[in-house]
Amino acid sequence: MLVFFDFLCYSIDQVYRNFRKGSDGSPDFSAGIVVSALQTFNIMTVVMALSMIVHEQYLSKPFALAVFGVLIIINYIRYIQIEKFSIDSIKKKWDMKSIDYQKDSKFFQGLYVILSVVFVFALAIYLGQNKP
Repeated sequence: MLVFFDFLCYSIDQVYRNFRKGSDGSPDFSAGIVVSALQTFNIMTVVMALSMIVHEQYLSKPFALAVFGVLIIINYIRYIQIEKFSIDSIKKKWDMKSIDYQKDSKFFQGLYVILSVVFVFALAIYLGQNKP
């Protein structure tokens, strides 16, 4: 499962590098932030779905920010501090994969990003209109 997030982080890093050529930003860190945001969206989606099922409010801004902060720290350590999971190491693993694997992986990465964003906002809008 973490391999998926490793390759997602690498793909986001590559997109960032292509769009921000010559900038002083840190694509590795920025990719880690985006992955953390998507993971936070997934956790928030589960919490909101649970809120719908049990008719209790579990999600709050401090909770969401705390989850996001923890995931930023975890992903920072993983992708910046640990050489084994650095973007350069992930690139080497990515390059060893077949073209078909890379195409399938990029498809599922795109699907994951779209569904993560759609579900979190759809549930937030729904719950905002129909408070449990």
